[in-house]
Amino acid sequence: MATNAGTGQEAIGQRIVIQGKVTDEAGKPVSQAFIEIWQANTAGAMCINCIPEMRL
Repeated sequence: MATNAGTGQEAIGQRIVIQGKVTDEAGKPVSQAFIEIWQANTAGAMCINCIPEMRL
């Protein structure tokens, strides 16, 4: 179950699955690559204050 970071309740909206691999320009896999994906909620907003390092 995906949860809402602000309320802890189940997230609303369509769930998606993203799959792939990270490669360099030569097509070789990049070891320990980190990809961060942000998605807005159904109202088109993100809860920046829900992330400790982003709090104002």
